[in-house]
Amino acid sequence: MSSYRTSQQERTERASREAADWLHVMQGHAGAVEHEAFAAWIASSPLHVRELLLASMLDRELSKPSLLDRFDVDAIVAEATVRDNVVSLRERTLRARGLDRNAAQSRNVARWICAAGVAAVVLLSAVSWIGVRQYVNSGVDYATVVGEPRSISLADGTIVALAPDSRITVTFSPGARDVILRKGEARFDVTHNAARPFRVYAGANLIQDVGTLFTVNRLPSGTLVSVTEGSVQITANHLAALQSGVGEWVASWLPGEATAIRRPGVKVVPLGHAVDLTAGETVHISRNGKALTQGTIDEDRQAPENARRLTFHDDTLADIATEFNRYNTRQIFVDGDATRLQRYSGVFDANDASSFLQFLDCCSTLAVIHDGDRILIQARASGPSARKQ
Repeated sequence: MSSYRTSQQERTERASREAADWLHVMQGHAGAVEHEAFAAWIASSPLHVRELLLASMLDRELSKPSLLDRFDVDAIVAEATVRDNVVSLRERTLRARGLDRNAAQSRNVARWICAAGVAAVVLLSAVSWIGVRQYVNSGVDYATVVGEPRSISLADGTIVALAPDSRITVTFSPGARDVILRKGEARFDVTHNAARPFRVYAGANLIQDVGTLFTVNRLPSGTLVSVTEGSVQITANHLAALQSGVGEWVASWLPGEATAIRRPGVKVVPLGHAVDLTAGETVHISRNGKALTQGTIDEDRQAPENARRLTFHDDTLADIATEFNRYNTRQIFVDGDATRLQRYSGVFDANDASSFLQFLDCCSTLAVIHDGDRILIQARASGPSARKQ
């Protein structure tokens, strides 16, 4: 009994078709069943991840209006209709060379068609991969170290106030001004230019401004966007997540846990369409970029004179530790998911985490363990040694 083994090309073609189908499903109104099936499909093969990435890049490029604007489709169709130089290959071959040579000619044509198809697939894959690499690696980097804020004047006159331990990548082109916030927090005082939109990519989200003063802060719980002047528009953008690696890009397609952004009395809403944010408003977006909570700006936190004062209102311990770590070389680590989600409020000097740590060790269910250059926060163990440091 003979068996048939699927070739690599056939597996790739099938994965490509499935990726296109999943892209259509996940960009629509996918439910719990679809999310579960998609997660299983992604996890079953690295080939699925690759083909979904290529499909996403192709969808992004084809969605650009300028791509099709280069071609006058009506003119091309009209020209093809009136031309009389299209001759049936079979009739021409039968008349000129005889039936016995037609089979060889047909095989050659078939081989050329196959080769052209393969070349098109290879070219498309190459272009898509080049696009991914350019998206992730292009531009000029600006970064700060722990404890060092920095003010940056971009070529268009925009001023960026980069918080400590933060990093951005800036790419300017004739048609757009793009900034990737790879890490930390940045405040943008944008010079308006309607012909060149200013766009900030943060995690799985795109923030586009219209002559605005706004802040974007990437935290373990998600991304905070606050507008001081003007307005911005926020959309979910899967490809933006590539700047943090393929793992985060894949995670952006999966259902995300909104626990870290959920607060008492504040509704979590899906980010299914563009959200406009005006002066005085702030949003907290989940890690996968698909949900957010909306509120008003904390004036104490936003005031420039309070740059080295940290104000927390029911913030997660993971976010609080991240904020302190931007200013202090002795880094704080939080152990355990339940511990990371505990919430606290207070106002602290950014360079003095000791007051907050003393409070935790004294008056909470957590233990603070000092270990050389690092500080570990974890659930307190029971027994006589529970308070040992």
